[in-house]
Amino acid sequence: MRSLKIFTSMVFGLGLGTLACDVEGQGGARPDDRAALVERAEQQASLALENYADCDSEPEPVCSSEETELVEALVVLDEARGDDALTFRTKVIADCADGSTVSCSGNSCYATDNVGCACVNGQTLQTVGACPPAPEP
Repeated sequence: MRSLKIFTSMVFGLGLGTLACDVEGQGGARPDDRAALVERAEQQASLALENYADCDSEPEPVCSSEETELVEALVVLDEARGDDALTFRTKVIADCADGSTVSCSGNSCYATDNVGCACVNGQTLQTVGACPPAPEP
């Protein structure tokens, strides 16, 4: 399982690097191009949030690399949204499979139901909330 996480982290890191280059080169991008960049950045943020939530659900989690990936993905997402995205303190809520919710607040936030939420301010993770793992049948 750990080797799968390491492989996922390597692939994820390569994807973020490519996406970050795409974002930097799209300063004056058309709306359709920007929407595609945001969609890809959201997919990477979802993957990073899932990796963090998986790590956080372990008995004694040490999730520093997953936290770094999450911050990087959220920074790329924030950049993909562009200068037009409003930056203000907000709160997001994710519904969890067990009926509970997790909430996060900060300046640039992202939430995915059944996974969790996270917020960054610049390069700093402000809050993160992971849904508890779904009970196995």
